Amino acid sequence: IHLGDCKSGSTSIQTILFRKAWTSQNHTIAYPEGFNHIKLAKSLYQRNTLSAQPKIYKKIRKSILASDASTAILSGEAFEYVDPQLVEYAINTYLPEFKNSVRLISYFRPHAARLLASYSERVKKGGFIGSLEEFIDLFDQKKILAYAPRIRRWKNIFGDRYEARPMIPSVLKSNDVVHDFFSFALGDDDFEFTETTRHNESVSLQDLSVFRYIHQKLSDLDPQKVLIDQRKRFGSHLSMIMADIPLQNPLKLQLHKSLAQKVIDIYSDDAKKIDEKYFHAPLMQSALESAFDKALEAPQSLNIQDHCSLETIRMIDCWLELNYRMLTTDPKLFYMLTEKPGR
Repeated sequence: IHLGDCKSGSTSIQTILFRKAWTSQNHTIAYPEGFNHIKLAKSLYQRNTLSAQPKIYKKIRKSILASDASTAILSGEAFEYVDPQLVEYAINTYLPEFKNSVRLISYFRPHAARLLASYSERVKKGGFIGSLEEFIDLFDQKKILAYAPRIRRWKNIFGDRYEARPMIPSVLKSNDVVHDFFSFALGDDDFEFTETTRHNESVSLQDLSVFRYIHQKLSDLDPQKVLIDQRKRFGSHLSMIMADIPLQNPLKLQLHKSLAQKVIDIYSDDAKKIDEKYFHAPLMQSALESAFDKALEAPQSLNIQDHCSLETIRMIDCWLELNYRMLTTDPKLFYMLTEKPGR
């Protein structure tokens, strides 16, 4: 079971599995229907899906048992937020045939890089429209990136069957998370990929300013969040279109020195613990130090006026008004039509 983390190569792994974009002389894989298995994870902790839990897991079990593949794989980055005791319960209850043979893996992206990637992801989907510093404070309050205690909880339940890996290319197989995961899942390197293994690349700073502007407008139009699912889908779909029509000179979202120091102050202890107890090398600590070295002297602007002309902003406003009218005319149809291609 691939548990994530979020923004740690999950989309790339899932894309290759879903598209069956790999070949092997000696291995076969059962990857139950769907692009990923986030529903499995959410059914363990989201109130509105708890009642569907037995049905979801029984469907997965049926699919796996019907296959004669040598390996079955489930993948869902939302497992990052699940208590491992609940995962153990789900395996024992719904997948008892595999309770002694199941293996689990999580990839942990260095703290600073994960914060930047998660901020970009949430902004593009409208899940957060505040500043980067406010986002870092939010993650700190919720202890989302307290990696060491989370690894300990999973190890306490699953022991050596659970593996924590650093999402750092230089220490991954072939410097690639997809290759690394396949090697873990299949036990060797008897496989090849038939397409690129890089997917869901980060949004540029310029495009991020547009997303932030758009979602602020949508939030003002929909204060009760009646259309929150459509707004998220809108941002996600638009990001794919933007990726296909890239900027000539894209800028990357970066920390500035004072914010990088704040990240170091928050996560240095966690980085040291995970390095000493699980990675046995100063990987996360070095990544934090590197984040400070790469940081800018001054903060970047995410104000759309600093990246787009007034004429461009006017066109965005017109285009957004048109899309909002379509969205509100038939929200369910809009949601269906904006499903990501290839999923």
